[in-house]
Amino acid sequence: MLKGHSGAVYTPAFSPDGQRLVTAGHDRTVRIWDAEDGELLCTLNGHDSEVFGAVFVGDSRCVASCSQDRTVRLHCVPTE
Repeated sequence: MLKGHSGAVYTPAFSPDGQRLVTAGHDRTVRIWDAEDGELLCTLNGHDSEVFGAVFVGDSRCVASCSQDRTVRLHCVPTE
């Protein structure tokens, strides 16, 4: 079970290789998880309102997210 978001979780999406999962949340965060064991790998911040969607971009080094705050953000994903 994935534990970390406070509130609703929207649009989970797997990385192209299936090893990670990204989620968007009512808590204004984007979170990246290890798809095998559910470990939280990192939390990405920056939106001022709930985040409705997030997807891995290209080679999965970035995540694009969209929010009710009317912004789209491109986040660099930490590699370690």
